[in-house]
Amino acid sequence: MEVLNEEASSKFSRLLASALSKINSAQLAIYSAVVLFLAVAPKKWVPQCPIHKYFGIYCPGCGSVRAIRATLSGHIGIAFHDNLLLCLFPFLAVTGVIVAKREKRFALYFFYAAIFGLTLTFTIWRNLPHSPLAPLG
Repeated sequence: MEVLNEEASSKFSRLLASALSKINSAQLAIYSAVVLFLAVAPKKWVPQCPIHKYFGIYCPGCGSVRAIRATLSGHIGIAFHDNLLLCLFPFLAVTGVIVAKREKRFALYFFYAAIFGLTLTFTIWRNLPHSPLAPLG
């Protein structure tokens, strides 16, 4: 049993290293700069969500900036409340890399459909009256 765990762990490590090697230093610098800007920029510089502004509904991305700020401040609970989907993104991304590396088209299409269904469900649920998923604002 221990041999299987070591083999699975080694395989996961190789998959993660392969995925991370695809990100070059320029992309990493750009992503880091955007996250840092969102973390320290005054609230008036952060753009308002056009979907919420014009239609009055929360899109899947509403609350993302507040969630990033809360995460960088160490307030994980607030981050989960502001945008649960954003907080789950790293786990979903790793799962997507693992599914894509298996080279089974059906599994990859099923994963895409599951992500679409999760996003749609999240969007509908957070727009219901008195929803616990609505951003704090």
